[in-house]
Amino acid sequence: MLLLPLFARAQFTFVTNADNTITITGYTGATGFPIIPSTTNGYPVTAIASNAFVANPHVLGMTIPDSVTTIGMWAFAQTSLSRISIGNGVTNIGAWAFFNLGLLNNVIIPNSVTGIDENAFRLCSLTNVVLGTNLAVIGNSAFIFCSALKSVTFPSSLISIGTNAFKSCVNLHQAYFMGNAPLVNGGPGSADRTVFTNTFSGGTVFYLPGTTGWGSTFGNWPTAVGAFQKQPSLFAGGSNFGVQSNHFNFAISWATNTPVVVEASTNLLG
Repeated sequence: MLLLPLFARAQFTFVTNADNTITITGYTGATGFPIIPSTTNGYPVTAIASNAFVANPHVLGMTIPDSVTTIGMWAFAQTSLSRISIGNGVTNIGAWAFFNLGLLNNVIIPNSVTGIDENAFRLCSLTNVVLGTNLAVIGNSAFIFCSALKSVTFPSSLISIGTNAFKSCVNLHQAYFMGNAPLVNGGPGSADRTVFTNTFSGGTVFYLPGTTGWGSTFGNWPTAVGAFQKQPSLFAGGSNFGVQSNHFNFAISWATNTPVVVEASTNLLG
């Protein structure tokens, strides 16, 4: 229920909800890389509405604050978005949210996200995607036709992956699973043949020793254990990344209960 009519302030349009939270509904400012405020009129900004920026030619990039918890359907679809910083409060990315973004090469899904809905990144030019450590559900066709994507690492939290999730990602050839085999639309994952359909002909699914549910194939690819060559991934994003007071913050994604050695040096050329 909406209490107040549509407003425009700081180049964003928004509505005030019955619970005194703000939903961003659009952008009317100049072409560039706008930053969504965490509060407006004293109320927290908690959501980006469906269709909020769809086909908006002025949105080249966006910074989403930690106060936002949901990104609605079609929110950024068919824009010229090349850079997105998703705040650490987002828990769900709506269907078709980033559909057809030809300039978006890299995306980091924060650890707060538990679900990516159907077709969320369909037809994006992603070359790299980092999935957060609490992601549980990837919807149908979520990354379909992301032709530049070459490899992807799935966190141990993953429970379900939709049909055709990575179909026609023609350069995708390696998938690394940190945990047990996820279900595919509620059924045994190893029985589904659509997840990696029409991808690189020599693709392989790698999984860690001690995990369960794996068969000889997964999503149309053969599986392998004991040949896990994926290196730890550095999270180079989020509000806590970078130089802080007297220290440098970063996060590393790697297998659960598997040690990673971080070495420091005063000689950057050594």
